[in-house]
Amino acid sequence: MHAVVLDMEQEMNLRVEKLLLDLCRDITEYVKDQLKMAVQRADDNTRTLMNHELQDHRNIQQASIARSETRIAELVRGIFHQHDSAVRVRQQQESDVRNGHIEERLRQVVAVAKTAAESKAREVMAQRSPCTSTQQVRWCRPC
Repeated sequence: MHAVVLDMEQEMNLRVEKLLLDLCRDITEYVKDQLKMAVQRADDNTRTLMNHELQDHRNIQQASIARSETRIAELVRGIFHQHDSAVRVRQQQESDVRNGHIEERLRQVVAVAKTAAESKAREVMAQRSPCTSTQQVRWCRPC
């Protein structure tokens, strides 16, 4: 009977060992499955987070580009305004110089014309009324 009890005990030990091995295998598979799911969820969360960060970066970049474009447009307008102002100043200076030359030339022409007119007037006066009396001589210019 002792042998039968030992056989039964050994058989029970084998069954328990088999059940324990099956349980360990099932637990190991469960843990592996849970680990795979955790890794997959972590990857999904990482992708989602990266997509959100990328979208945030894109939004920041677009806002930065919009601000830069506005500033560049302002700078270009300022450069054009400065150029236009410089051109106007230069044109005004050139116009002033030209006007000065024209005025000087006009003064010279007027002086020459005045001298010529005075000469012609003396000549005409000399031909029309000869200076004979002393009173006329005082009033006449020398010929």
